[in-house]
Amino acid sequence: MILGFARQPVRHVLLKNNYLLRYKYSTSASEAPPIKPGFKRGENVVAKRPLDFDDVSASFATKSDYEILRSIIVFKLCGIEFFVKNANRLLKLGDKIIGQRITNLIMKKTFFAHFCAGEDSETIKPVIKKLENAGLGAVLDYAAEADVPETPTERKEGVVSARTYEYTDEASCDANLEICLSCIEASANRPDSFAAIKLTALGKPELLEHLSTVLNHTKKVFQNFCESEQDIVKMTELINYEQFDRGLRAMNINLGTVKTRKLFDKMDANKSGDVDFVEWINFLDPKLLGGLNPKFKTQGLKTLSEEEMQQVRNLKKRLKLLADKAADLGVRLMVDAEQTYFQPAIDHFVLQLQRTYNRERPVIYNTYQCYLKDSYDRIKIDLERARRDGFFFAAKCVRGAYMIQERARARDRGYSSPIHNTIEETHANYHKCVDIVMDNIETCDLMIASHNETTVKHVVQRMQELGIPIRGGGIYFGQLLGMCDHVSFSLGMSGYMAYKYVPYGPVHEVLPYLVRRAEENSNMLGSAKKEIRLLQNELVRRRIRPLWKSGTGTVVQSQ
Repeated sequence: MILGFARQPVRHVLLKNNYLLRYKYSTSASEAPPIKPGFKRGENVVAKRPLDFDDVSASFATKSDYEILRSIIVFKLCGIEFFVKNANRLLKLGDKIIGQRITNLIMKKTFFAHFCAGEDSETIKPVIKKLENAGLGAVLDYAAEADVPETPTERKEGVVSARTYEYTDEASCDANLEICLSCIEASANRPDSFAAIKLTALGKPELLEHLSTVLNHTKKVFQNFCESEQDIVKMTELINYEQFDRGLRAMNINLGTVKTRKLFDKMDANKSGDVDFVEWINFLDPKLLGGLNPKFKTQGLKTLSEEEMQQVRNLKKRLKLLADKAADLGVRLMVDAEQTYFQPAIDHFVLQLQRTYNRERPVIYNTYQCYLKDSYDRIKIDLERARRDGFFFAAKCVRGAYMIQERARARDRGYSSPIHNTIEETHANYHKCVDIVMDNIETCDLMIASHNETTVKHVVQRMQELGIPIRGGGIYFGQLLGMCDHVSFSLGMSGYMAYKYVPYGPVHEVLPYLVRRAEENSNMLGSAKKEIRLLQNELVRRRIRPLWKSGTGTVVQSQ
């Protein structure tokens, strides 16, 4: 396949106006999905110790007094609305007044030191060693980000542009590839290790956005065929033959009864008499959907140019090198979620990688942002695609990292926000998403990337109810470096597979990432307040403990 990784047989069907579709033979829907090697439900389900998210002595044991004080200052600054809203302006102002060098030095000693491990694979080693000594793993992530420029005709006052890697040329993507390869190699020295990558580091963001537009139109055509009025594609939506025939005719594609029936039957892989979305998307080659039919041309959709196709081939080569390296070294490779206007293309490439590399064990993980309204249905669809094609589903579930940008962009461009309206809806959806994966855990791996104590307790309770082993069951917990240490360290000490997401990179390139961390801490003020309180309690405990040991118990009691 032009956009795929799997080496599978394909055929071509030539339609009117050179409208070309591709299909491949699908794995039978009745084929039993694979079971993870060594998985035994009901074994190793008892934790070493009960979870205690208030145990400050254990949670902050690896921090010095200076690091605790710095953490308190950083969290308090994140709670100041003016500081967070104007972070980018303040950084630019600092560059003008005191110079970029001094501004970067200040950031390096404060926010960078708190949220990032270092500037390269060597300087991060002390941080990783600290985590290992506390029973925590590390998910390495090169976190440099930059703005994506918009063309003058597309730029609109107040529109929020994407935050992603800066694309200069294909050589810059090759340079990022080398960084990602070194990240995987650095992760390989530890068991059960992870590394994280972003596709916008490996390909042109505008290419991903264009491809995502074509893929979104693929979904829209499906919904038009099945005469759905919903915004989100669901597995319950089906196209029967009559709808398929009407849909083709509406697009001015008149094949005749025999050819239309033959095409429909080939789409209907499981011979159910209906075509669901999995069969639909597996059949069509997205590269050829836009621009070849006059109906599409009137909607402004274009086929990928030859230059873009070369960029796609380059991106595929980079992804293959990374996946090969990860598979060879036993490293799990997580592909980060990004903005919604990139995500369909990212999902497409990740799925192709999973079809190739997740046959024997979970290697490639996709990321689902559960603050998105369509995340649960996307997970259901991808679970079914994994089942039908016979590979392991592997996912990281997060709440989401681009809420401010996504809502502002949707408002300024005049479309409905893709994000749930309330935090309560997001919480409920997150639990629903992780529950459906845990119900199928024999054939899945799941990273619970959450700072929410209620969510962590919910997952732990579900693990006990379902008999999922604490170690070897395929459930992992992850929190960002510098955040929610009281949860991470408690999980690690209790025997759960707990990890810290460890960003690194040059200070000036990581500043956008640090701004997002400040924004997220501002949005999670309740959790930050608890963390500040626990940090303050640990400072007090350290100050009064020597007094207690010296025999001045009355001083301790007076405090």
